[in-house]
Amino acid sequence: MTNKYNIVLLGSGNVAFHLAEMLKLSDINISQIYNINEKSGKELAQKYNTNFTNNISNINKDADLYIIAVKDIFIENIIDKLTINKGVIVHTSGTTDINVFAGKFENYGILYPLQTFTKEIKLNYNEIPFLIEANSSKTIDFINNIACLISNNVTNTNSEQRKLIHIAAVFACNFTNYFYSIADDLLDKQNLNFDLLKPLIKETTRKAIESKPKENQTGPAKRKDLNTINKHLETLENNKEIQKLYGIISEMIIKSNSSV
Repeated sequence: MTNKYNIVLLGSGNVAFHLAEMLKLSDINISQIYNINEKSGKELAQKYNTNFTNNISNINKDADLYIIAVKDIFIENIIDKLTINKGVIVHTSGTTDINVFAGKFENYGILYPLQTFTKEIKLNYNEIPFLIEANSSKTIDFINNIACLISNNVTNTNSEQRKLIHIAAVFACNFTNYFYSIADDLLDKQNLNFDLLKPLIKETTRKAIESKPKENQTGPAKRKDLNTINKHLETLENNKEIQKLYGIISEMIIKSNSSV
């Protein structure tokens, strides 16, 4: 049985792609998909057998919920051009303030999925944290009802909290993955396989999930082993940027442990 909500999804990128799947699995009707890129927008609309438009003037004005799932730099442009008669409008950004909607719409809020999305990789949607916010108690109840159909992990946060959570997520996900890519490059230059590090990565991740990360810190900087650190810095002499990064991170770990 299809849930009663009528939703317009604006966007067709990674977040929109997975949101569409989440809505489908929750039996929530997507009545229309909007995207300025006709090719990717049509593909997503065809996948879910729904209407597509790349003309913002043709967006259904009587939907219950409008989800703006585009890059942050495009959110305000869509808000400025979009006209609706009723319903709730939300964006999915981790950093854009809720006040971006103020004075333009009556009912608005945030529906932010705290996860890294790639179209080709399937996820357990029930586990994804959704951070929600709204401009009224009535609207937060509505957004919460939608979010709870999608996920078992829904939290009400304000914009300042969400920004800090997003920064924390950048450190935990984006920066960590960049460090993986550095490690991969270092090994690749010596014709070594990144698979060597995978058991270490799995164990580090397991520890981070099961206890506080600071309690799990190991390595030469944790031990204040300056002899090893200096040898590593010498080895990185031909890669000044990575050498500098190694030095900065090591210094921060030493200072962090000195303050305990």
